[in-house]
Amino acid sequence: MELFIDTNIYLNLYHFTDDDLDKLEGLLILIRDKKINLYLTTQVRHEFARNRESKIHKAITDLNIKVVDAFPRISHNYDEYREMTEGIRLFNKKRESIINNIIRDAKENKLKADVLIAELFKLAKEIDSDSFLDKAERRMKFGNPPGKNGSLGDAINWEALLENVPNDADFCIIAEDNDYSSKIDKEEISEFLKNEWGRKKKSSIALYKNLNKYFANYYPGIKLADELEKALAITAYVSSGDFSGTHQAISRLNAYTDFANDEIRKIVEASITNAQIYWIKNDTDVKKFLMRIEGLAEKGRMDIEPLHLELLRQMIYSDEPYWGLPFVR
Repeated sequence: MELFIDTNIYLNLYHFTDDDLDKLEGLLILIRDKKINLYLTTQVRHEFARNRESKIHKAITDLNIKVVDAFPRISHNYDEYREMTEGIRLFNKKRESIINNIIRDAKENKLKADVLIAELFKLAKEIDSDSFLDKAERRMKFGNPPGKNGSLGDAINWEALLENVPNDADFCIIAEDNDYSSKIDKEEISEFLKNEWGRKKKSSIALYKNLNKYFANYYPGIKLADELEKALAITAYVSSGDFSGTHQAISRLNAYTDFANDEIRKIVEASITNAQIYWIKNDTDVKKFLMRIEGLAEKGRMDIEPLHLELLRQMIYSDEPYWGLPFVR
C-alpha cells in the first residue's frame, strides 16, 4: 500500500483532532513491517516546519482557561467555598506547570507528536517536490484540482506523487481539507483526480479525512498500536515462507504474555499446516513456543478443533516425523 499524508494531518496532532497519537504509532509499525510505503514531499516538510510553532502556540493559548475565582460574600462562610477556592488554586498551579512543560518540550522537539512525526519523516520515501513548481503553476492556470486559487502546495504535491508513486500500486491520500475532495461527496476523492490517477498510474486511489478513518477501513478492530503489532506478528507466523521467518515471527510473538482465543486458533492452525513451522518443530525456540501455545489452547479449547489440538500435541511430544495436516489420513 502506497500512502501520502497531507501537512494538516501532521499539524492537527498538536491540537484538537479526531486522530490520536496511537494511530501514528500504528502507522510506524506498518511502515517498519513494510506493509505501507509512506511518501513525504519537501513541500510537506517545509509546510510542517513553517506551521508547527503556530499550532503549538494555539494549543497553549487554549490551555489558558479562565476559571472564575470571585464569589459573592454570602458564600464565604461555607466549607464548599474554601474547597472551591483551594481547587481553583491547585488547578491554576497545575495549568501553569503543564504549559511550562509543553513549552520546554516543544523547544527541544520532545513532544510525543514531535518524536513520532520525526520517525515517520525518517522512514518515509522523500520526494524533492521543488522541481514540480512549473507543472503545478500550469495545472492551476488550467483550473485543475487539487488546490485553491493562489495556493500551489497541493498541486505541487500531486504532480510530485504522479511522477514518483509506482504504477499499478493502490494509493491512499489522508488529507483533512477539501482540496482533494469530490464536490458531491467530501469524503470521496475528486472525480477529476480519480480519473487522472487511474489513467496515468493504472491503479486505484482513495481519500481519507483522517487517520482514524483510514485505519477503520484497512485495520478494523485494531484500537491500540500494541494490538496491531501483535496482529502483524501473528500474520508473519501464519504466512512464514522460510525457517528464518518462522524464528523471527516467534521472537516477535514471545513479547506477548497472552493471546485471545481467535489468535490462538490461528497460531495452532498455522503450526500444523505450514511446513516452514512443523519441519523445525524440535528447534528450541519453536518447541518452547508450541508448548506455550498448547497450554493456552487447552484453556480455550472450545474454539479449537479437537483434531487440531491433538495434531499440535503430536508435533510437540512425538518423536515421529510430522508431515502436516494435509497429509493426515
